[in-house]
Amino acid sequence: MKQLLSKIHFTSTRLLAQPRKLKKQIYLHSIQSRRELDFVKNDKNRIRVVCKGTIPNLGILETGGTSKSNNKVGPSQKKKKVKDGSIHKCPWVLLVSKWKKDINWTVKTYEKQHTCLQTRKIRASNYKFLSEQIVDTVEANPEIPLRALREMLEKKYQVGFLDMKVHRAKTKSLESIRGDFATQYSCLRDYLQEVQSRNPNNIVKLQVQSEPCYASETRVFERVYFCLGPLKSGFAAGKRDLLGLDGAFMKGPYHGMILTAVMGTIAHTLLAYAVVEAENFNSWTWFLTNLGDDLGLYANSNFTFISDRQKGLLPALEKLFPTAEHKYCLRHLHENMKRKWMGKEFKDCLWKCATCTTIPQFNSAMEKLKKLNSEAYDWLNSSPPKHWSRSHFSGRAHCDALLNNMCESLNSKIVKGRDKPIIS
Repeated sequence: MKQLLSKIHFTSTRLLAQPRKLKKQIYLHSIQSRRELDFVKNDKNRIRVVCKGTIPNLGILETGGTSKSNNKVGPSQKKKKVKDGSIHKCPWVLLVSKWKKDINWTVKTYEKQHTCLQTRKIRASNYKFLSEQIVDTVEANPEIPLRALREMLEKKYQVGFLDMKVHRAKTKSLESIRGDFATQYSCLRDYLQEVQSRNPNNIVKLQVQSEPCYASETRVFERVYFCLGPLKSGFAAGKRDLLGLDGAFMKGPYHGMILTAVMGTIAHTLLAYAVVEAENFNSWTWFLTNLGDDLGLYANSNFTFISDRQKGLLPALEKLFPTAEHKYCLRHLHENMKRKWMGKEFKDCLWKCATCTTIPQFNSAMEKLKKLNSEAYDWLNSSPPKHWSRSHFSGRAHCDALLNNMCESLNSKIVKGRDKPIIS
């Protein structure tokens, strides 16, 4: 506003700025000067702004005399008096207008002097204006606390801000940076077509809820599946029959689950992923069916999966790939064990049983656990050892991994993206 107002010293100064830009500068001047400005006229052809600041009546009128010696005042001065003894008459005024067919705006009147008191409550400091001022800060640090944002704004403008207003401003800034959640769902189909056109080997599938009215132009999103073509070719060239399966919650206003399939133990690379409504038998069946079609997996395929036994995953694997080998992540098995049996002894016994390479060694380790605690032995024995002990692995995957670290490393990378809109 200072740069703009520095040009407005004479009447009939030409402005090429748009009305929105002019209003934005007026709001900024209102906050920086800590004065309450009011738009008296605000239409397509005229913008008139006056200052509503308060000039205290300290017993001296504008003419210079005291209130006792000047008991008689004019009608215009009587209207400017208010009940609290103050007079609203700050000389600051700005009038900008243009002809109807002209694109240039002309400054007709401008009085830049303020004689009113400053205030810390400015109506122009709404959350939409503040969001434009903090967008660079939020983009550099999306996790900046509200308290730090509020203190930064109050120090910069010397104006008080409520926490709720700062929260709305930050939310508005994040929407402008990441995109709006609802808007990205509306253009999801166009985005999928663009992904497919960029590489025909990419496999993209979108599933929506059935609509009773077929004439409706919109549908409700349900699921989306991605299998990247170059990674699928790399998986086929690697010839390692091992995939890690995992699921993670989505954050934000629209909840859901991200189902992932990660390949390899040396380079943990995402092979396929899907965004579904929930983690259940139907969603896992739909995801694994699409994955099997892309990778050429059949019901009798000798394949190996490793997972954390997510909800609905076990029955889905048994239905689609009954002959496949399924490993359980030992870390999650230990987490479940710690709920009842904590301590280093139980952990060492579990790892001893899992790392045994022969069946006699495994039986000996299980007997030690039975002597330590029979209930823990019964609980661990309820899980077939072919899912978690090396002594019972088939060896078809040429990998004796006991942990699903390939998926855990991926989750650590996408944790900051799970609260973003669907396309972002």
